[in-house]
Amino acid sequence: MSKVTVMIIDEEAFFRVGVRQVLSQESDFKILDCDPNQDPLKLIDANLPEVVLLGSNLASHNGLDLGARISRFYPNTKVIMLSPNPDDEQLFQVIKTAAVACLNRNSATEELIGTIRRASRGEYPINETVMSRPRVAGRGGSRPRVLARSSETGRQPRPAAATRDTLPGARGAIRGRSG
Repeated sequence: MSKVTVMIIDEEAFFRVGVRQVLSQESDFKILDCDPNQDPLKLIDANLPEVVLLGSNLASHNGLDLGARISRFYPNTKVIMLSPNPDDEQLFQVIKTAAVACLNRNSATEELIGTIRRASRGEYPINETVMSRPRVAGRGGSRPRVLARSSETGRQPRPAAATRDTLPGARGAIRGRSG
């Protein structure tokens, strides 16, 4: 069984160490970590992780910008944003980065591990989050389109066609561009 390489990027060293310790107990994970001020794109390029856990203070756009760059330059690396408590506007901004999930930094260990595994299989857990938040889901029209889950098709997920019913900015986010 091959291991899923997971990179933790967060400003707080204590947080990175704690998440690393928890995830290291999973035999199918290989864990790396990085301070976002240490050129994380260079580390991603050298290791090509399947999943990046990106800790982000979503009040500032630094984490969002980094998430968008990771999605754009490394499309096979799935970004999971970790935020203190994302509100609807912050979740909408995360969607535009092409992140596959957005979790509260205080999520249960089982939820984090399950989300990492789903993302590594090509699933988009953010879809359920969006659909459970009506203000975000309805932001661009009455029925936003979401990305297909690979578990249903057995193939790599394909972006939904951008139409007037998609979320504003979704065309760019689906292609890995923000805005």
